[in-house]
Amino acid sequence: MRSAPPGGAPVRRIRDHDEGPGPDGPSGRRGAEGGRVVVERLRRIPAAVWAWSVCGVLLVVGVLAEFVLPGPITGPPPLIAACFVAAALLSPAATMLVGGTVLLIEAVVLLVFGLDFHDAQDLVALVALVVVSAVVCRVRTRRRAELATVREVAEAAQRAVLPPPDGRYGRLLVASRYDAAGSAAHIGGDLLAVESTQHGVRMLIADVRGKGLGAISVVGGVAGAFAEYAHLASDLPTLVSLLEASLRRRKARSRPTGGVGYDVPDSAELFVTALVAEVARDGRTLRTASCGHPAPLVVRGADGAVEVLEPAEDGLPLGLRDLAPGPAVVRSDELREGDALLLFTDGLAEARDAAGAFFDPVAWVAARGAGVSDPGAVLRELGDAVVRHTGGVLQDDTSMLVVRRDA
Repeated sequence: MRSAPPGGAPVRRIRDHDEGPGPDGPSGRRGAEGGRVVVERLRRIPAAVWAWSVCGVLLVVGVLAEFVLPGPITGPPPLIAACFVAAALLSPAATMLVGGTVLLIEAVVLLVFGLDFHDAQDLVALVALVVVSAVVCRVRTRRRAELATVREVAEAAQRAVLPPPDGRYGRLLVASRYDAAGSAAHIGGDLLAVESTQHGVRMLIADVRGKGLGAISVVGGVAGAFAEYAHLASDLPTLVSLLEASLRRRKARSRPTGGVGYDVPDSAELFVTALVAEVARDGRTLRTASCGHPAPLVVRGADGAVEVLEPAEDGLPLGLRDLAPGPAVVRSDELREGDALLLFTDGLAEARDAAGAFFDPVAWVAARGAGVSDPGAVLRELGDAVVRHTGGVLQDDTSMLVVRRDA
């Protein structure tokens, strides 16, 4: 159903509706939810427990193969597989323990059945396999420690460039969540920023085309420009114009980046989708201006009804606005006591499951059927829902910002 908001632009309201039986009805949803709960519990089992379980099963099968099958079989496949599993998933000490167990089993087998020249050759080969497995495990754990260090440094650098905006800004309580799709350094191309100014509290959520190490320099430039111009611009159209001019200057002097971890286009193709929002000093007036960015949501505190704040005019992204010159069009709405504003990047709305179905943030928020009392808790729930939907693999950076108005 559509109704006219204070600013006159259409607003879509999402309400609950009755559903009958079947795969999409209550019983079907309960069955699907039960399956997801089981999968989620299995995922929470530590990898080391799975690895020890697999190794134990392989060792037992290997012993049975040695003593049940006719004639001695030095190093049957299950015992060899146990060494490989340990090298891939366990610590060096645990890998040596599994390897020592394999050698002990083989020693007992050869004592029982007798040792000939060919058996001695096979035993030497098995010893070499155990040693190689231990070396491979040691190299793996060392590389893993180095990767963990790289991630810590990268995340510290990103926090320095983009400090989390969480906190209280007058009547507004702000919480954020950022999940990068970068596989190694956990660095992405999304941007969240909040500034308390003489004009009110101004917010920016943006998505740089590209991701990884190459995107962070663009993100830093846009964040710095917003931190400066949010205080100087008299209104949102002026702020958008200043951000556009800043990015165009950057494009004019930038050079293509490349190398491992760099995934950002050259200056001619560089653009940034963005949504600029402002809660005026009165705490009630909410203004938004879109630059090719997904529309934000408002969750009404009274009944939890969801409103999609579709832009009055969806302008071009930053960096491309010279193709259609003109001031940004601003939409005005009322933010009442207990209401919450949810801003997000397209990584949330475009997250897919194994079947290719998109995640629907509007439906998820509507299904909660309640207002937002704790922004941080809602973001954790929403983030966990996205992880379950995608199976833990994000195709794009995902950023979310919740702003709740208190009394």
